[in-house]
Amino acid sequence: MKVAWNPKLYDDKHDFVYKFGEEIVQLLNPQKSEIILDLGSGTGDLTKLIGDACQEVIGLDYSNDMIQTARSKYPDIKFILADAKKFKIDVTTQVL
Repeated sequence: MKVAWNPKLYDDKHDFVYKFGEEIVQLLNPQKSEIILDLGSGTGDLTKLIGDACQEVIGLDYSNDMIQTARSKYPDIKFILADAKKFKIDVTTQVL
């Protein structure tokens, strides 16, 4: 199934998602020692906010357009194009 999102429209008209997410980050309370996976990272704005508060953040989204935009906005953050329902990670391997 192809997933098509318009990153510009998302950033311009759906910024309420990011603004609402700011409060969620406070509840998440990221710690400097944590590595956090942001599922459905979109264009990366909330991922960046989470990353500012933890050791490392990784963004994952199923839309290639969203991932490409996120990568261009935040080149220092790792963004993965993947279906969260099928994504697997080896938690025994430490990511540094």
